[in-house]
Amino acid sequence: MIRRIEKNRLMKTIRLVLMWLAVFVLLVIKYAQSTFGIEESLYFSGMLFPVILGTSLYFNYVLVPKYLLKQNYRVFGLYAFYLLIISVYLETWVVVLSLVLIADYQFSSLSPEVADIVNMALLLYAIVFIHGFSVLFQHFVKQKKTNEGLILDQRKEEERAFVVVSQRKQVRIDEPSVRYVESLSDYVKIHLKEGEVIVTKATITSLESALSEDFVRIHRSFLVNKHHVTSFTREKVMFDDLALNITRKFKESALQALAQ
Repeated sequence: MIRRIEKNRLMKTIRLVLMWLAVFVLLVIKYAQSTFGIEESLYFSGMLFPVILGTSLYFNYVLVPKYLLKQNYRVFGLYAFYLLIISVYLETWVVVLSLVLIADYQFSSLSPEVADIVNMALLLYAIVFIHGFSVLFQHFVKQKKTNEGLILDQRKEEERAFVVVSQRKQVRIDEPSVRYVESLSDYVKIHLKEGEVIVTKATITSLESALSEDFVRIHRSFLVNKHHVTSFTREKVMFDDLALNITRKFKESALQALAQ
């Protein structure tokens, strides 16, 4: 499981690096064809690329998850506006550096496309929003899978039920609602989380074999649902309002099961 998670993270990182490498290459090609030669385009794209990368990463991995997805629209809009100002300011410095390093202080040597800050800002935020669409799509896919998993788990819990005869009636009991089972020789008391107690003629051993692995035998007279256990020691299992003893016979298996 851990290896699979690490592999998924590695693949995600590789895809992200390849995506941004492709963006850089496209920038170089764009400015090489329209304004500079390949060498000057590499210089210019190398200065512009960190602004695009930093803006996109901060927008999509900080502002979007921290504010937009949590529906804090006012703060999101405010910080997005601040980010717009900062990114345009940095783009202005890219143009200034281009004037110094590439155009040799001759502003007329710069292409209008390079000197146009508005056009450059539109290009930057087009890349930011395309990346943002990808991030949001991945988020919604992940959220959908999580919701589907929760629904599936809920259905599985609802399906985990058993039927006993109590007071000459067949009673259907959902496993998750059982806190613990208490043996009374040929009868058992099934203690539910709502405080209700159902008495049925059966043995605790037969119920143990019929119930899922969520139920742990701690005593010849007690079978507990580990999901209702709040804490335990080597001697006792604690619920919110009572404690049950763990006997020596079941200690090793009970402690191992409760720890899982």
